[in-house]
Amino acid sequence: MLGKREAAREALRRWEGFPAHAERRPIVLVGPTVIPGQGFLDGEAKLAFQSGRIRAAKGIPEEVVDLLHRTRLEGEPFLEARPLLLRAAELGEGEFLTDRGKRHLPAWIVDAQGVRGDLVVLSRAGLGLCWQPPDSVSPESVPGRFAHESSISADGMTLTYRFSGWPRNMAEYPGAEVMETESAVAVIPLEHWIGPTSGWVTLAGAVREVEVLLERPLGGRVLVGPGGEAVPVY
Repeated sequence: MLGKREAAREALRRWEGFPAHAERRPIVLVGPTVIPGQGFLDGEAKLAFQSGRIRAAKGIPEEVVDLLHRTRLEGEPFLEARPLLLRAAELGEGEFLTDRGKRHLPAWIVDAQGVRGDLVVLSRAGLGLCWQPPDSVSPESVPGRFAHESSISADGMTLTYRFSGWPRNMAEYPGAEVMETESAVAVIPLEHWIGPTSGWVTLAGAVREVEVLLERPLGGRVLVGPGGEAVPVY
């Protein structure tokens, strides 16, 4: 298992090709590429969606089916259950979460049986506006995130980094180590344990934060979490 510094170096390495200083900065998604309306009518429809068991009515573009198969959960089997029926699809726009806030991007608006509202599927044209590390997985496949929405000062120098840590009665975080490259920034909170020194400890996490001063303004660089995932900064 990688130590915290080694994990941060690996996270920065994954993003070394990101064109942070490009005139038109690529979009970095931190949320799903498919938004299932207001949810599913039943568990069977949800499992069919998660496993990529899709059936398309006549006239549904193949692109829509391919994009939905792309977001199938890693390792999820194709179920022997009722497939999710796609009844209609048209090109439009959808709102997606990026590392710099919500953005409207080209998307397919899909009417699907078993879904409340419409499925909003980021189109290939929308995907073409985005950038991810070559070896990354889709946002849908990330099981959990350890860094939370963070904030940056008006001058781009002071970063308030929020992360999942121990509750206040268990640990203090008096500061952090910052690692910076031309394309990304990683923050390693310094932990001081003040909890019990023996016996059982409940694994209960809490959102904690540290404030750090960057060597230069964050600009278009990506803030990366311990798993190499991009972290929203507002």
